[in-house]
Amino acid sequence: MVPEQIPRTADDFAGIFTLDYIEAIRTRCDVVVVLPRNEGERRGTWREQTSDGTEYVVCTSAIRNGGHRRQRLGRVEGLYRVSQTAGLLQDVDLIHAHGAVFNGVPAATLGSRLGVPVVLTIHTGPFSKLLERRLTRFLTRRTLERVDCVCAVSGDLERQIEVSGIRPRRTEVTYNPVNTALFRLAQPRAQSKRSILFAGRLEEYKGGLRAVRAFASVADRLPGWRLTIAGTGPEFPLIRAFANDNPALRERIQLVGSFTRAQFAELLWESDLFVYPSRHETFGLVLAEAMSAGLPVVAPNRAAPPEFVDERSGVLVEPDDVGEIAAAIEHIATNLTSFDNEAIRARVVERFGPDTFGERLLEIYRSLVRPPRRAEKTACAE
Repeated sequence: MVPEQIPRTADDFAGIFTLDYIEAIRTRCDVVVVLPRNEGERRGTWREQTSDGTEYVVCTSAIRNGGHRRQRLGRVEGLYRVSQTAGLLQDVDLIHAHGAVFNGVPAATLGSRLGVPVVLTIHTGPFSKLLERRLTRFLTRRTLERVDCVCAVSGDLERQIEVSGIRPRRTEVTYNPVNTALFRLAQPRAQSKRSILFAGRLEEYKGGLRAVRAFASVADRLPGWRLTIAGTGPEFPLIRAFANDNPALRERIQLVGSFTRAQFAELLWESDLFVYPSRHETFGLVLAEAMSAGLPVVAPNRAAPPEFVDERSGVLVEPDDVGEIAAAIEHIATNLTSFDNEAIRARVVERFGPDTFGERLLEIYRSLVRPPRRAEKTACAE
């Protein structure tokens, strides 16, 4: 596996889904993770194993430190080293890379050198971001049409790829795995906590400030209810200023700041509903995680979320319409008993749980892996 990103610390969510991919498949086949690094004293390429049993091929660059340009050169060198790791990967049957350009390009080269199939999962959304610049557009097309299978994390993303005019050899919609063991039902969930949660990067497109404005417009009709905003980003000071400028809401809007994944699970257990009016989500992992914890959700009516959120699990809204978001919050808050927490969770477990997802990946892998030459000769001899 060649991940696009992998978390460095407990509160690092960059590439967090990579850990779920590894966990979903590691009981079904041996996994080696090829990991470019631009830190630490040791330089070069080597193989190591972590305490949890995951094996890594680490590629570090000689170019490091300095300004932004030097860091970019170091990253390019690290990726070049990925394509040169064939000598450490002679026992590999298949390569699964994440990301069209920075990892897809060296992974495709590595697959060619090893003579093994390459699977490429695309997460970027909107997909058009990869087509804005001439070089990334060229590399994206070349890589997607070169690998053996392109996996899109939603049907919506698959359609975006198709509309772009890029024609992969094969595409599959896999969605993303959800850690249903961590994101489980709160015990017990017998009584409403009168708590609403937004969690995620506080970027404008994610909708944190819109969620706050929506709550403010219905707060008078939801006595005792509070809103928790978990995350950091450019909107953090704007949200804090909005709360401070509304004395009646000051005690009802809580800003948590950064959080770990385990803390996110605890925040979900302390909440009754999850609101996340993001403009574009290629999958919407936090929505699926909230549903895995049994929460009804307020989700955007565009991109991927409508593929797994329906009236049984929440309300779909126009993400830029604060009035719609407010009405959805009020509807769920005043009709909590009409949402079956166990049924909401069960649908996520069935579609995105580690067992389901692992078997789906294994099915794709098996369809691509070429039989060993010795087995082919034996079959011919028989």
